Amino acid sequence: MDCIILEWKPLRVEPENLPLDIVYEDENVLVVNKPAQMVVHPAPGNATGTLVNGILHHSSLPTVSNQEVLSDAEDISDDDDGEGLCSSSYVASVRPGIVHWLDKGTSGLLVVAKCILMVG
Repeated sequence: MDCIILEWKPLRVEPENLPLDIVYEDENVLVVNKPAQMVVHPAPGNATGTLVNGILHHSSLPTVSNQEVLSDAEDISDDDDGEGLCSSSYVASVRPGIVHWLDKGTSGLLVVAKCILMVG
């Protein structure tokens, strides 16, 4: 069996104006009803049309590539005051994805955090 290792390509998730069924939203969370057949987050073969693309557009969050994450992470100091970071480029750069168990063919509600707390 042959194995081909492809060169790593930075992922950049672009916001897309997609129809989303928003069930609830406040300044911290978004509850969205994911329809069946919609992929949740971009991956090879599904770079666009995902729930994350739509949420980034809906929430007007900034986007950065994985390559930028490496340089941004080096700038975070240990003396952070622990306050929440909302809608910052660092938050979006951590990983614009969602931890979930809803496959492409499954519908259901997803609760999405719009803010994170940096505690160190």
